[in-house]
Amino acid sequence: SLRSQLGIQQLGDTLHLTSARTAEGWQGYLLGMLFAANPSAYETCIVTCLVEGQPETVYQLSDGLKSVGYNCSQSVVSSLIERIKTANTKWTSEAGLFAVLSTVSITGLAKLAKTDVWNDWLPETKYAFCEALRATCVENEAFARSNAEIFVELMTDPAYQVRRSAYRACSEASAELF
Repeated sequence: SLRSQLGIQQLGDTLHLTSARTAEGWQGYLLGMLFAANPSAYETCIVTCLVEGQPETVYQLSDGLKSVGYNCSQSVVSSLIERIKTANTKWTSEAGLFAVLSTVSITGLAKLAKTDVWNDWLPETKYAFCEALRATCVENEAFARSNAEIFVELMTDPAYQVRRSAYRACSEASAELF
């Protein structure tokens, strides 16, 4: 069956992903589509994949997570935030996850902005983070007002692309900061 090919087993009423560490990209894509069709049934599988999955597998979950959007459970959002915190370092980047987070939880994106974890990220990771914040600010005025201070901090980043993105964000969403 499809579930066995994806490494999914049913234990009682819950579906579990048995092989998140070895799952391939195509498995992540199909898992994401199954999650989009039935979020509550595949929630545990998604959480396991976000916590343990390889980057290409997690990336393939993106469409499914975006399809569910703000209806994602708190456990999925928390796992996504934790993945972002642990996968993005001075040496590694999973920058595509910021766009996913902004689609499933702007509150989660705001909480991430208020931490200092992003200070040690690669420039391209901080740029992607800033762009996700900027896009969310343009769409949501209340979010822009409550998170404008992050852009001021990003304006002092050593990387030009990060500073430019922060300035663009302020000019589009929080012009009064200038």
